[in-house]
Amino acid sequence: QKFANSSDLAIVLAILHESVHAYLVTYFKNEPIVAQQSYPEMVKEWELRKHPDLNDIQHNEIVRNFMLDIGLSLKEYGVKMGYNLTTEFCNDLAWGGLTNNKNGALTDMFKNMVPNISDRNRILNVITIEQSGLDILGNSKPLKGSNSSCNVQSVE
Repeated sequence: QKFANSSDLAIVLAILHESVHAYLVTYFKNEPIVAQQSYPEMVKEWELRKHPDLNDIQHNEIVRNFMLDIGLSLKEYGVKMGYNLTTEFCNDLAWGGLTNNKNGALTDMFKNMVPNISDRNRILNVITIEQSGLDILGNSKPLKGSNSSCNVQSVE
């Protein structure tokens, strides 16, 4: 249902985002010593928190080390699909899933990395529009990608 009105770009973003989570889990499971050396900030965050949340910690690592690659991958996908996307748009969209915590508040990482409120709103609009066809104020806006046409029927 989340993707019912989203663009293909939003779906590609979700796949890339979740793939990074899977990569990190697998890397730390199969190569723990090398993974700890590769991602020391993630390990430090885990050790410093009283009640660590792996999802939040991985999100911070995605921002530190994977955002530009995700933005680049979105740009490459867009070019192959014939879309005219700016690098800024793709990098903004790469923030999808990383701007808010589970309570809906903006994450500290997002606020620190994007201190300018108008930049934050631009990023949030890019994400929201590609996910729903609506901007952050609820106004209908055109998608940059193609409508995914994900028609999910409820199972009773």
